[in-house]
Amino acid sequence: MINWQRWNGEFFSNDSLQKLGYRYQLGHSGARCPRPHPGPKNFVVFDISGPHFISIDYCHCGHQPLSTWRQLLCEKWFPATLSRPQTVFTFDCLETFHELTLQGKTNLYDYYHTLLRRSDNANLFNPIVRVWNYYFVFC
Repeated sequence: MINWQRWNGEFFSNDSLQKLGYRYQLGHSGARCPRPHPGPKNFVVFDISGPHFISIDYCHCGHQPLSTWRQLLCEKWFPATLSRPQTVFTFDCLETFHELTLQGKTNLYDYYHTLLRRSDNANLFNPIVRVWNYYFVFC
């Protein structure tokens, strides 16, 4: 998770974009939508800089708005699932993984943990926890 820093009166503390109140509007290139529909609470965007926790709003404009996964694809975010996506990977992240597998034979496990280490090398915050075969995100 990329940590943005906020002055708390005594020192700079780490925060996520979500905790800082940032909301990303899909379907309008980031501009305001007249009929926004809030996305899932713990939305995670994996980029080559690491995971980002953000709040998103889907666009519900027009007679028949695009499906949620199509709106994500228009932003060049690949959803982990087509039904109720809560995690996405940027195309840049996926293309980087593709190149690393072709050139360096890097496996997905090592690439994923490299992304996590980019922002928290000491694993102090541990925002993503594996329980059985499911991943839960804590914010």
